[in-house]
Amino acid sequence: MRKLEISKDILTDLYENKKLTTFQIAEKLQCCQATIWKRLHEFGIKPRLPGVDRVNVSKEDLNQLYIKEKLSTWKIESKLNIPRSTIHRKLREYKIPLRDLSDSHVIYPKKNFSGDLIEKAYLIGFRIGDLRIRKQYKNSKVICAACSSTIPEQIQLIRSLFGKYGRIWTKKANNKVIHSEAFLNNSFNFLFSKEVPNWILKYEKYFSSFLAGFVDAEGHIGVYNNMARFSLGNYDSSLLFLIHKKLREYGVECNKPFSDNRKGKKNNQGYRYNKNYWHLRLNNKNELPKLFKLIKPYIKHKRKIKDLNNAIENINNRNKLRIKKMKETFYITTPIYYTNAPPHLGSAYTTIAADVLARWKRLKGEKVFFLTGTDEHGQKIQETAEKSGKKPKKFVDEIVKDFKKAFKLLNISNDFFIRTTDKRHGYEVKKTLQKLYDKKFIYKGHYESYYCVGCEQYLTESDLVDGRCPLHNKEPELRKEEAYLFKLSKFQDKLLNLIKTGKYEILPKRMRKEIISFIESGLKDISISRLKEKVSWGIELPFDKKHTCFVWVDAFWNYLTGLKINNQFEKFWPPDIQLMARDILRVHATIWPALLLATGNKLPKTLFIHGYFTVNGQKMSKSLGNVISPTYLVKKYGADALRYFLMRNIPFGQDGDVSEQSLIERNNNELADKLGNLVSRVTSLAERYGIEKTGNKLLEKLKLKEIEEKIENYELDKALELIFAFIDSCNFYVQENKLWESGDKRKLYELVNSIKAITILLFPFIPETCEKIAKHFNFKIKWEEIKKPVKVKKINKSEILFKKVK
Repeated sequence: MRKLEISKDILTDLYENKKLTTFQIAEKLQCCQATIWKRLHEFGIKPRLPGVDRVNVSKEDLNQLYIKEKLSTWKIESKLNIPRSTIHRKLREYKIPLRDLSDSHVIYPKKNFSGDLIEKAYLIGFRIGDLRIRKQYKNSKVICAACSSTIPEQIQLIRSLFGKYGRIWTKKANNKVIHSEAFLNNSFNFLFSKEVPNWILKYEKYFSSFLAGFVDAEGHIGVYNNMARFSLGNYDSSLLFLIHKKLREYGVECNKPFSDNRKGKKNNQGYRYNKNYWHLRLNNKNELPKLFKLIKPYIKHKRKIKDLNNAIENINNRNKLRIKKMKETFYITTPIYYTNAPPHLGSAYTTIAADVLARWKRLKGEKVFFLTGTDEHGQKIQETAEKSGKKPKKFVDEIVKDFKKAFKLLNISNDFFIRTTDKRHGYEVKKTLQKLYDKKFIYKGHYESYYCVGCEQYLTESDLVDGRCPLHNKEPELRKEEAYLFKLSKFQDKLLNLIKTGKYEILPKRMRKEIISFIESGLKDISISRLKEKVSWGIELPFDKKHTCFVWVDAFWNYLTGLKINNQFEKFWPPDIQLMARDILRVHATIWPALLLATGNKLPKTLFIHGYFTVNGQKMSKSLGNVISPTYLVKKYGADALRYFLMRNIPFGQDGDVSEQSLIERNNNELADKLGNLVSRVTSLAERYGIEKTGNKLLEKLKLKEIEEKIENYELDKALELIFAFIDSCNFYVQENKLWESGDKRKLYELVNSIKAITILLFPFIPETCEKIAKHFNFKIKWEEIKKPVKVKKINKSEILFKKVK
């Protein structure tokens, strides 16, 4: 390569005389600028300080602008049209003392943070979501909040948030802002920490504002595939888990955060991630409005406000459509059964009755949620488990298997089986207890009263007979110990009004009168805890781990958690009817609704109290040891025989006596001789003679409306009486017309059509048998099929539905 020859005269003329820059000389001579600098040094030509010698600004002018007016070098640069680097050199040349280097970038006067805690919480959320915070220089008093967002609304929001406090600087590329910085004073030191302060977590309004800030910075709200959705993202998983926990505390149910497992992967620019990114998402249209209600008052981002309103509109439209399409709902519960012993006929009776009502409502086209389950905590279970040499959890696990097996044998169609040892249930109970404690409905004190371990209830002296519990014939314990108490007395007047006006309905009416009298005698605050050293088998109080939750408060909440676990709370709450026996009426009619009122939940529509079973004149009870096993009866007589007997033999809501002999009589005289005989005779005759389509005058004898009314009024035994009266009419129709002789195809068609109606009506009571009949005659068990004509087809003689028991 040829060496470039540049003479001293040429360089002196261009650099000193013509005052060209080294860049201009290099361009003129077609060489590198570094070469020009090297030649200047070789020829001894003194280099000019870049820009300084050409700038005509006096020391007095610079002192006035920089010291007296306290303009920043940025401002002076704009005012004098002089490069900022030159201004700094002039300051040093004139020996004008420099302010903090970072301070020279900030427009004076700076302002201190003047917002309240709500604004402070919002800024902390926004910072965690999208801001990098640093000192401008090592010892600077100036804080720099930087953001690399290119979204115009985000940049505008940063100007709005910080512009009133300090200088905003933006960097552009291709006429588009690619970086923003806010220069703030040290009153914004609270932005340095990435931890969420406790004061934000303690109060809903501060947490909501914090979350809104986080959403404005890094959240996504929108409508995708015609569904409203919400998501948050962050590399800090602990932060998202904390937000998830707080949202659940405020009643917003959402799934746990999850990772996209991007660690070690490369993006499309070849960057390798060194951390996993975490997401918190929510798209449930029942939960999103709760979340939006929390954050909407605090959202500032213009686009996020628009997106949030669109999401709310989407949810409202979907709910309108759902309400239009959705049929009526029905939520029914049984009590949850105590697991100190296997199930007996009493628990089977309640569950069968609930199953009949649930199947009836489904038959009528309603959406049904049927909940049953087991109550697994408390002193009685702890003591029983210890006596059997087992740990409580293992003990109740075995008992629960017995319950599930029995319910399966009984053909129970429950939608969910709740267990109070379920961690999800425990979480809800703790959350509720904390809420009650925070609202001052729970307080620490002492409780003294008679307590029956067998009943798991406190008793008054008036409840005792000769000083003993009338149910268990045992003297109760007189207890006085440290406890947390619930302010039940506070709700006495409100409960009386709700029950008297029928807003909280208790059936039968005699039970309502009984509970009104009980409440009028005065409600006292009740213990909701036991010392853990005495009863360890229970849910710990969230505000005092020395205590466990009293079994009733724990158990009651199953009616809510059973729905919440299945994300069905908004759809089905409150219960349409709750079934139970008389021995738990008082707690269900006082403590239970008071807890709901205290927590702001709607009360159940109806409590229905059925009667006691008696065996040899005594109430059937596990504690008395005179129980009858439903599993034994099902295996011996069949599920449908037992279901029919219990619903037919005992008027629902009244006391009744049970015996195997009465079950045998119902099976032989009604199921076998009436229903079974009708199906057998008609199918035998139809097989021989065939059927011919015609109208069905026989069906006019079926009192369909009365049957509906009886079931809707919970008069199940009377509904069965009416159905079997029609079965009697059908059997008489065979006899009256001597169909075995006449072989009248049209009359046989009427009977087949009538059997279809009978089968559909009996399905809630004896589902297994009815499914056999429907399959044999080839029709569907649907309400609308009752009055539809049956299809003409060849019918074969059916198998025996009910065998007589000798």
